[in-house]
Amino acid sequence: MTAEQISAIAGVLLSLFFSYFPKVRDWFDALQPNQKRIVMLGIMAAVILALFGGSCVKLVNAFACTWIGAGDALWLFVLCVIANQSAYAISPRFNRPKLVIEYVPVEQ
Repeated sequence: MTAEQISAIAGVLLSLFFSYFPKVRDWFDALQPNQKRIVMLGIMAAVILALFGGSCVKLVNAFACTWIGAGDALWLFVLCVIANQSAYAISPRFNRPKLVIEYVPVEQ
């Protein structure tokens, strides 16, 4: 598999993780739409930056520690974002009813 394919698969898996795992989904659903975008972008950026940084200190062999490697990392970030948002757009939404407790006085 190429790095581009792995990046796209990672973006899709991240989207599905936040859509289907119950506790994570409940936390994520409570966020505002802009907060959701920032969380997703932040996680993807952190992973790509960790891979690039790990390449520079020779922990992983994902990128060359050069400007060209940084460009490759940026390109993989863009692919990851595209795949993530595409998967989010087509994944089903759960319309769970919210529990509403209403006080109804009893007439005597």
